[in-house]
Amino acid sequence: SRNTLGQIILPLMRPAILTAAALVFVDTTKELSATILLRPFGFNTLATYVYENASRAQVEDAAPAALVIMRFSGLASHWIKRGITAYLAFLVLTSVLNASLLLVSMLRGVEDSGGELLFAGFGVLIINVLSFGLVYWWVDGGGPVVRAEGHGSDWDFQFPQQASGMTWTPSLPDYLFTAYTNIIAFSPTDTMPLSHRAKFLFTVQSSVSLLTILVTVSRAINLIN
Repeated sequence: SRNTLGQIILPLMRPAILTAAALVFVDTTKELSATILLRPFGFNTLATYVYENASRAQVEDAAPAALVIMRFSGLASHWIKRGITAYLAFLVLTSVLNASLLLVSMLRGVEDSGGELLFAGFGVLIINVLSFGLVYWWVDGGGPVVRAEGHGSDWDFQFPQQASGMTWTPSLPDYLFTAYTNIIAFSPTDTMPLSHRAKFLFTVQSSVSLLTILVTVSRAINLIN
């Protein structure tokens, strides 16, 4: 009956239906499936050319196209990495520029409200933590991908877990916490900078936070009072 179908049969079939739907979804959204669906009619892409020849066991015909894909994939990943590095450098410069513009506006008397100036100061500090935390996460030990694979080398930072000899890999929250403690203490706390670039970044971040907190925030408190 309808009640039996809705209360017994369908609940029992639900895990199998969901699993089948997930498998179909994954198979249809794979890179090769998407390439086959989106390619122009009557035209083969490199991926479909490799697939067709490999499926017919014609490996020697598929090899040149496969090598081209591998070569350009390596170049693409290289340029992507350089682009992310440039973007993170831009974030650091933006953080410094925000603090400088805030100081200039305070010296010119643009901000008449202590609350607005205090809010702007906290905004600069938040941008500071996020920007430098991402930079620390990106540069340490060769980058996040290398660290995740367990091949980290040339570490820029030493966390307490690493100093104690634990088999441990830092993640993004650890670097954000390092950036946060650096703007509060104006110096390393539990995580020590090892390389010259890490020490330079620590110096820049501490200087920006010192400028923001001691000058801008103190001025805002005076205006509120």
